[in-house]
Amino acid sequence: MSALLRVDRVGIQASGRWLVRDVSFELERGEVLAILGPNGAGKSTLLAALAGDSTPAEGEILLDNRPLRLFKPLELA
Repeated sequence: MSALLRVDRVGIQASGRWLVRDVSFELERGEVLAILGPNGAGKSTLLAALAGDSTPAEGEILLDNRPLRLFKPLELA
């Protein structure tokens, strides 16, 4: 069985500065994931990328083995 959500070496930049770098994980159907960290660690930035609201500068996010960047906004909603 393949992962529902796969995040592979994702990095997010803003104004030439890395906000999130080298994040990887897989989430299977029915699993629960917590994203923890101090203020300014990039939690909200990572969630925005997982929701398709922003595009990572590096790496890839796959939803049901399909790159998130290929989904239309209505499909993600």
